[in-house]
Amino acid sequence: MNVNLCTKKMETIIGSIQSQNEIEKLQSYGAIVSIMELFDDLAEVLAVSEDIYQQYKTSLLWHCQVLCGLEEAAGLDEASHVEAACEEIRKLKSVHCFNCN
Repeated sequence: MNVNLCTKKMETIIGSIQSQNEIEKLQSYGAIVSIMELFDDLAEVLAVSEDIYQQYKTSLLWHCQVLCGLEEAAGLDEASHVEAACEEIRKLKSVHCFNCN
């Protein structure tokens, strides 16, 4: 698994969510969850800090759930959730997690 390729795919998906219909949003969420399952396996193999990884993953998935209509927005607009989700992806790539910046 290539972390940079997977994170780019997730950024592409998240960037397109705002223009998607309801079905496409749910499909996008499914794709993100599938990619995160690959990250789960990699985190275990590389012995990435579980606390840090779970924090980034939980936040990323929550923002994606909001964008896909699966969770309440908590007062933020869609653009803010897109930016926050992409920030969590950057954190996954950081030295604190997969170290591939």
